[in-house]
Amino acid sequence: MPTNQKIITPTQPWSKQNITLLGDAAHPMLPTMGQGACTALEDAFVVAKCLKQLFNPIVAFQQYELKRFPRTKAIVEQSLRAGKMGELDHPFGVVLRNTFIKLMGATISSSFKSLHAYRA
Repeated sequence: MPTNQKIITPTQPWSKQNITLLGDAAHPMLPTMGQGACTALEDAFVVAKCLKQLFNPIVAFQQYELKRFPRTKAIVEQSLRAGKMGELDHPFGVVLRNTFIKLMGATISSSFKSLHAYRA
């Protein structure tokens, strides 16, 4: 990703009265972790669940946002860090990054397991 692009960090609120945002509209993220569509689907499931349980859409959207913001914020921030690692172009930095990834492969793999273990 070019360094001149503006990265949007997670912010709130996602909702205003009876309107809310889902997916990239609420929490845009880099494709470095391949979680954009996944989080959008999770959002849709959680917002539907909240609307089913709470008859007032304003309250339902507030509940949805409370449930989803911590997780999506963590994923967005993690994808930003991964994207920055991919931007390295100094030969020494690239060697360090590649060595780190090889040494930490099991840990990195485990962190993805926790992403995939989410249950709404």
